[in-house]
Amino acid sequence: EKPPSVIEWAERNIQLDSRITARPGLYSTANSPYVRGVLEALADPGVHTVCLCWGSQTGKTLTLAVWLAYRIANDPAPSLLVMPNADLARSYSKTRLVPIFEKCKPVKALFPYDSDDFANLEMQFLNCTLTLTGSNSPANISSRPVCIAVLDELDKFAPPTDKETSAMSLCLERTKAFPEHRRYLDELSGRISGDLSRAMPGLQRSAGDGIRPGAMGRRSSGRKRKVGHEKGGRDGSVSLHKMRPSVDGKRTAQGNRSGEVGGQQSKRRAGPA
Repeated sequence: EKPPSVIEWAERNIQLDSRITARPGLYSTANSPYVRGVLEALADPGVHTVCLCWGSQTGKTLTLAVWLAYRIANDPAPSLLVMPNADLARSYSKTRLVPIFEKCKPVKALFPYDSDDFANLEMQFLNCTLTLTGSNSPANISSRPVCIAVLDELDKFAPPTDKETSAMSLCLERTKAFPEHRRYLDELSGRISGDLSRAMPGLQRSAGDGIRPGAMGRRSSGRKRKVGHEKGGRDGSVSLHKMRPSVDGKRTAQGNRSGEVGGQQSKRRAGPA
């Protein structure tokens, strides 16, 4: 039997409560169909880097939590999630990740037996570890190799210093030991920052507005692909577009081609500390 896609799995297993959404119940992409392309790109084995520039209130944090839950349950690997600072990382973990993980049966079944192994900034599941930290903590970022590197709100990251390189460089360096690594980078600004633009070498530029907001999935296979609201080019380029509201209040995906595809129970289980 063919395994479910990331979207099929999420819509069967992710339960949302009123702490997370105004529409509690089973997760659905029906109200934000543009996130389907994001989730499919993240789950595509031929994609190793996904960059996104989101509008505000477009489902970024929920989409990220859904993907992490899917990976933990179906394709576990050591993971690192970096946010602008540790306080934001702790808050995201407590208010988004933990509630979703606790209500997702496949993920809940992988909670550690010892509560000391499950804290808001380090979750030691039975099959993998998810670490969260701030961009201003280079020691935490560079202390271990990871297969999955998530850099959230890159435009708000702490700047590099004379002694330390950028948090993005440190984080991406951690993934090199894993051939099947995944790198997810995003930001909320209307114009893509220097760090994000360096991670997106295939972006097109347009006179007057710099790099166009969008997203790029860099592949190892070189094959073309079209999912969700993506557009594929003759050169294998693909983009996930900037999210913004349409006139009827629903979210739509708009933008131009912006990226280039490159060559990628005997014990009670614990709750968060």
